Amino acid sequence: MTAHQARMTIDLPEAEHKKLKAIAAILGTSLKDLVLNCLRTNLLSKNVPNDETLRVLKETDKRQNLVHFKDVYDLIDKLGLK
Repeated sequence: MTAHQARMTIDLPEAEHKKLKAIAAILGTSLKDLVLNCLRTNLLSKNVPNDETLRVLKETDKRQNLVHFKDVYDLIDKLGLK
């Protein structure tokens, strides 16, 4: 049995649409899945990193050769995707 689907339309500036598509591409996902995952993560659940995730994040912060970005928009800017 196939689940029923609903359609949703969002009007947004073309530049924002391009940014979202770029973010989805960087993450290797579709725009639909990016939006759904953001909604689920930010609105429907209280995700707390486990001990292993916290350990890996601390180890990563110690590395000298990493490129740092303030946020995803800084990443997009530095990649020239504006």
